[in-house]
Amino acid sequence: MAPAIETERLRLRPLLQGDAVRLAGLCNDLEVSRWLARVPHPYDPEMAAAFIAETAAAPAFVRGIDAPGEGGLIGVVGVDGLPRQAQLGYWLGRAYWRRGYGTEAVRAVVGHVFAATALRKIRAGAFAANAGSRRILTKLGFHETGRRMARSGAVAGEMPHLDLVLERTAWEAVA
Repeated sequence: MAPAIETERLRLRPLLQGDAVRLAGLCNDLEVSRWLARVPHPYDPEMAAAFIAETAAAPAFVRGIDAPGEGGLIGVVGVDGLPRQAQLGYWLGRAYWRRGYGTEAVRAVVGHVFAATALRKIRAGAFAANAGSRRILTKLGFHETGRRMARSGAVAGEMPHLDLVLERTAWEAVA
């Protein structure tokens, strides 16, 4: 099992089956799941356990976000599609929004993935109405490459979506 990544306030570590109930509780909030393409609503512990098993077997770098003093798992961050078509994804439980945790976690994972691979870029996306996610991505150097309609599993419909990318050269200039 790959080691955890420690930041100033967070511990990014592999997800464990013991996280399924907490993960489901955080993701079962429609204000969280509506911004995620693949997460349905409602979301139960069995779905969370299947997600954890899937990420453990996939060629991806996925980490649970722990914030000491916050009661454990507060979200998930990761890059899948490795080693060629890297796609960043992340979410936080609603109680942990607007506290800088998202930026801190994404910065750490992007830095780790660029340091550990020869990737030239990492892709990401955000639903257009998700101002918080867009702010995190642009703050870290991601820029918009396109717009399209994309499905949200939680709302069972399509919403305007932004495609973004971060090139290694841009990351190295600010990292």
